[in-house]
Amino acid sequence: MSCIASAVGLGNVWRFPAICAKWGGASFFIPYMIVLFVVARPLFLLELALGQFSSKGSVRCWDLSPIFAGLGYAGCASSVLLSTFYILLMAWALIYATLSVVSMVGGEVVWGNASGPYFGNQVLRAIEFDSEDNTQFLSWVPVCHLVLALLLAWLIIWATMVRGVEASGKIAYVTALVPYLVLIILVVVGFCLEGSMLGVTYFIVPDFKLILDPQVYHDYGPFTS
Repeated sequence: MSCIASAVGLGNVWRFPAICAKWGGASFFIPYMIVLFVVARPLFLLELALGQFSSKGSVRCWDLSPIFAGLGYAGCASSVLLSTFYILLMAWALIYATLSVVSMVGGEVVWGNASGPYFGNQVLRAIEFDSEDNTQFLSWVPVCHLVLALLLAWLIIWATMVRGVEASGKIAYVTALVPYLVLIILVVVGFCLEGSMLGVTYFIVPDFKLILDPQVYHDYGPFTS
């Protein structure tokens, strides 16, 4: 269940559709499937097999071949970097949720703005500009909101892990199923939009000239994890 949960993230909801749109839909999907089965899935299975075989973590499992221990340390480092990245996104999501509730209760319509300006003006508001000399300065109140949201996000992570790895198995039932439920909802809503079949056609009809472009395979990089 933990592996299923880790397979769904921002890459599925945001990055994958954006890259598909950039490289002609199926022109990216075909290289994606090739690299998925040739590189990503074998490495994924190797990682699981080493862990099951040795019953050790990502560093100690390389005791069987110490020359590769650097891979374990690199994996730990990448996990730390990835965790700090996603925990910040979680903090932003908490701010979005809070602002949406406040706007509904207070009757203030704020969601009509475009997503970019709304994110900058309503969510972050950490950097403001002086119109006279175009200088930047910090607005400390929004910064405090961001810090509190980040602290709350870390507290949620702590609460899920405080009882050890055993508790994470039960939590995985929620973290694994909810993202798929959200994806199903997005698919249903997407198919109900006008012109949705044009998007489906764009996704399944490839431009074979783009398939031979090495940049298409390079853009697969963010999905290998």
